Amino acid sequence: MPSSQDVLEEYARLLLQLDLLIRRGDGDSDAADALRDEMDAPWDRLSPLEIARVRGLSADLYALKDDRRPPAAVSPNEGLAARLREAESKGDWDGALALVRQDASVLPPQQVAFFKGVYWAHLGGPAVALPFLEHAVRTEPRALPIFLLTLARLGMLEEVARLVIALATSDEPEVKIPESVVKGSRECLRLREKLRELERESQSPGPDAAARSTLNPREIEAELQALQSRMAMELERSAA
Repeated sequence: MPSSQDVLEEYARLLLQLDLLIRRGDGDSDAADALRDEMDAPWDRLSPLEIARVRGLSADLYALKDDRRPPAAVSPNEGLAARLREAESKGDWDGALALVRQDASVLPPQQVAFFKGVYWAHLGGPAVALPFLEHAVRTEPRALPIFLLTLARLGMLEEVARLVIALATSDEPEVKIPESVVKGSRECLRLREKLRELERESQSPGPDAAARSTLNPREIEAELQALQSRMAMELERSAA
């Protein structure tokens, strides 16, 4: 039986697909209607808190399209910063999102999108965070190294990798990413997929389980930790 988090992530995945169709002008298409029908099943399994979250996610995605302000200088806001630090220290990502939404009109648009990306990564995973992080970078490409370095320092290496690959394969001439970071991102996603593969295999052992056991998840985790350190150093050089 899928966990509550699995159901939330499934609904968020479908919502992101629907949002993409709407942004392309296909919100009234058969494909969009099929997605809406598919969203009914996970919706019925969401708790009241999760329903509030996905409604917030829908509003945040809409705000990405609605916020057409140009990038602005980030001015210190010690009051908000202190409240965000308090929410982060408690793991209160819903509360942190509420604070950002509350002050969205006075914060630079790239900062609003970046904060939302970080907090949604904790609540819904990398796929949910990606649209916000991409928007932050596309709004202010010069901030890319700082954004990526912040994510890396938070231990959000998979989010960094997915964002880097998305930007490296897009037609964004202003977004420059060091080739070593792109290479490290591909390796990160490969290792993450290997860990997921090992987890799936451990849950359904077959006749070749003994052969598979030579692949040690701890060794892969150690590789990821070393990779995170190398990528953080590269990003620090880029941000300098």
